[in-house]
Amino acid sequence: MKSAKLLQLVWIALTVANCAFAQTWTQTSAPSNDWNSVACSADGTKIAALASDGIYFSTNSGATWTLSGAPMSSVALSADGNKWAAVNNGFDVYTSTNWGTTWATNNMASKLIHYDFGITLIASSADGSKLMTGPEVSISSDSGMTWTATGLTVHPSGSVASSADGTKLFAATASGVGFGVYLSTNSGAYWFSNSAPVFFIESIASSADGNKLALITGSGIFISTNMGTIWTETTNLPAAIFLRIASSADGSKLIASDNETLYVSVDSGATWTTNNPDGANTEKTVTLSVDGNKFIAAVNGGGIWISQTTPTPQLNLAASSSNLALSWTIPSTNFVLQQSADLVSWSNVTDPPVFNFATLQNQVAVTPTNAAAFYRLSTP
Repeated sequence: MKSAKLLQLVWIALTVANCAFAQTWTQTSAPSNDWNSVACSADGTKIAALASDGIYFSTNSGATWTLSGAPMSSVALSADGNKWAAVNNGFDVYTSTNWGTTWATNNMASKLIHYDFGITLIASSADGSKLMTGPEVSISSDSGMTWTATGLTVHPSGSVASSADGTKLFAATASGVGFGVYLSTNSGAYWFSNSAPVFFIESIASSADGNKLALITGSGIFISTNMGTIWTETTNLPAAIFLRIASSADGSKLIASDNETLYVSVDSGATWTTNNPDGANTEKTVTLSVDGNKFIAAVNGGGIWISQTTPTPQLNLAASSSNLALSWTIPSTNFVLQQSADLVSWSNVTDPPVFNFATLQNQVAVTPTNAAAFYRLSTP
């Protein structure tokens, strides 16, 4: 009977025309500033931008901004946007559990920092519990309360990244203090160097599962689909000094910047288009929502811009021991799960979705019945 019930449950995904990706940028109300880092929540509604005079944050997709905290050099956000971790080139890690409203500091210098690098790099798991700092790579599994040194040191101008669950960690380093990409598959307990084919590495980005990587070097962009075992260089980009790169959860959408231009790919780096939000040829720092439909660019000496395209989230169905699980990647605009018995009349599912930090998906458990049921995602 159980299998018969499972067969009666029918699901459908959102039926929206999949239009060609097109970028239109809108300037937010953020002031012109010397922006050096930007990060956002999974849906892109909560944004943290670091400038020379402090941390600016928005909880409404850039409609309004609040200045909070001292100047920082790098910041990481949890997927829900509530937990923040930031560093300031000194020996402190600053953490917040209320989206940057108040901060606590954790001094690591006396125990972990042995060189005069300071702390310039930080990455976070999706739930904000697992943090990694550099260039002397240290790990915290309790949201920054306590830290453990890994013994790995990378260059201060390198980059760090984490999978959504915090088990796969990546440290990319420029030449000078070792070079290449270092990988851990057990939350930093053990590290090994993978086969990155270049020396000077500026930035690294990871998909949610840690399998797809995008790597920026001083002269190009390299892509890996197997945690860095094999790298492929993109061949349709101009010679440039690339600086930053960010990835969607599935690794299909990428945004990169050099000293002048933004580059966007919607096919895992196979092809790229260029589009500057303000027409100005100046350095930009970038991030994007986990579904890859909201791009955020902070222009150095200018404002903060957002490009939003209509998401088409896919509704997934999986069987568990007694129920069925419906899931979909957190969209950058609001969608609700609806059900129907006849594909004519639809009603909202009353059970609230549960956010899975490891997969960056909403999940709803459904109990199978003998009656047919249809499900879809719809905009309110």
